[in-house]
Amino acid sequence: MSAAPEATILTACKRWLDTRGIFCWRNSVGAACIGGRWQSFGLKGSSDLLGVLPDGRFLAIECKSAGGRLSPEQADFLERVQQLGGCAIVAFGTDDLELALGDQTLLFPIETRPKRERKHRDET
Repeated sequence: MSAAPEATILTACKRWLDTRGIFCWRNSVGAACIGGRWQSFGLKGSSDLLGVLPDGRFLAIECKSAGGRLSPEQADFLERVQQLGGCAIVAFGTDDLELALGDQTLLFPIETRPKRERKHRDET
């Protein structure tokens, strides 16, 4: 049986976080040819998923398939996040998120999160 590709693991991790009400987003890093010129985007080495935990800490998750290894830039990014008080995780699947985050995921399940009241533009 072959290992799940990294994209599948990333999608599962994002869904796992979303269903537990953890604010997170996909962080894209790379390069693209735009108008005949190569343009780089994102911070080299930054994690696949970034977010903010319910306790206010920054969250960085690097998703890897089985046997996957961190690049030196990815390892440096995760180390820096930890040094500054954030939560840095290397996830080979959602089990790693469960182990690393523990009760952080129980604070606001998506079905019970408080709803924000929206103000209309004409209200001040």
